Amino acid sequence: MAEYKVVCVTKQRILATKTSKKEAERLVRNHRDEYGHEVTYFETTEVEEKPTGKELINDTVANAVEIPINDEEE
Repeated sequence: MAEYKVVCVTKQRILATKTSKKEAERLVRNHRDEYGHEVTYFETTEVEEKPTGKELINDTVANAVEIPINDEEE
């Protein structure tokens, strides 16, 4: 599930929150933050998912390059 970052600017404060798409759409639709302050500006961007350690290891192994070792002695 993708996570979204919503930045809401109200007269009182700036609210930045990571939330689900459904909650992001609700904030945008209501034009009010959770305290009822009117939102004067908002921006919704999808947060890029960071790979887990296991995915990084799998990616590293999949993209590994074999380096030939010269065993001949001179």
